[in-house]
Amino acid sequence: MTIDSQETGHTLQRHKAVKRFQLMDVDQDGHITRADYENLIQRLLDAYPAQQGTPAADRLRQSYLKLWRALAYSSDADGDGKVTQEEFVNAVISGLVNRSGGFDRAIKPVAQAVLELADSDGTQTLSLPEFTKLFETFGVSAEEAGQSFKALDVNGDGQLTSEEIIAANHAFYLSDSPADPANLLFGRYSAEPT
Repeated sequence: MTIDSQETGHTLQRHKAVKRFQLMDVDQDGHITRADYENLIQRLLDAYPAQQGTPAADRLRQSYLKLWRALAYSSDADGDGKVTQEEFVNAVISGLVNRSGGFDRAIKPVAQAVLELADSDGTQTLSLPEFTKLFETFGVSAEEAGQSFKALDVNGDGQLTSEEIIAANHAFYLSDSPADPANLLFGRYSAEPT
């Protein structure tokens, strides 16, 4: 059964969740595993070598592995250690969109740990180059990261605060408005209006 045949609502959120799955499934084998999460952790640590071995790096690793355990527990029905795209999207819808507080429990701690790692100068803001570097680590092109930054930088000051980036993550997963600029946080996805 495909995602399209299961859609009974939350269409926009489903399409954005598919985009996140595709970025996580770096080897494009149709499923994500703990190894994919560990690969992402390592890519982030490699992008910020000065943070290796710091408490920020430990928090990053712990938050991502906790997220993996929660995902595997909620969606790996056959216990094979693999989560398919369909299982991932259904987990996002049931665990984040349909469950009050799901974002705060699952995604917010990870986003905070990522931002702590990326904010190596301690300003609690990211400039366009810093934002681009971070999102390229997730697999988003520099061009798409730039478009996302421009859309999210509503006051035009050339900086995004940690709070603004957390709010954009929240809207990415939960907003059902096609006009929400946070929809582009992780780059273009197949259902985006032209």
